[in-house]
Amino acid sequence: MKLSLHCPSCARPMGEMHSTTLQITCASCRSKYGVVYGKLSKRSSIYETFLYLTSKLPRLYKRHYTLQITTADRTLKLLQFSIPGKSDEVPVRYGDIVSVIYTMQGYVMKKLVAITNHTTGKRYILPNPVPSPGYLTFILSLAALGLLVCADISGASIFLTSVGSALGILMLLKLADTAQFEPTTFGNSRMGR
Repeated sequence: MKLSLHCPSCARPMGEMHSTTLQITCASCRSKYGVVYGKLSKRSSIYETFLYLTSKLPRLYKRHYTLQITTADRTLKLLQFSIPGKSDEVPVRYGDIVSVIYTMQGYVMKKLVAITNHTTGKRYILPNPVPSPGYLTFILSLAALGLLVCADISGASIFLTSVGSALGILMLLKLADTAQFEPTTFGNSRMGR
């Protein structure tokens, strides 16, 4: 079975997936994507209230997902990500053929972009691409370094600026959504019978 993929940026067909393809480039906009596809063997979804002040003010929610995909070569891939909101919007179920599309930096996932269910034909494009933890760490480190340099130039207390930066980064990490492929309980080995 050949799977047809559409570009998350320009919505044009990117071509068909073959069993050995892990990267694909859109011919229209030249965006380069990584793809993991296979049968969904496990799915979990749970929401978390991460900001609750009083009963009169609105609450903010984050939904955490875990998708375990068995690829065509019988390798297990575990994708964990979170998105803002309480409702379950990712249109995948156990046993569906799915593909996960993400932007790449070299051979590593940079940002999760879309999830396609080839069984039902539904596609979920994330409202904002979800960064990987490595990319998010780099951005936060750069921001903290910028704050320290600005504090040094302006003559502010380095200690107070460092504490403020650390608290800001911890709050941002709590609010930020991340996506990553993690090793499964079986490792990255092939499944046996």
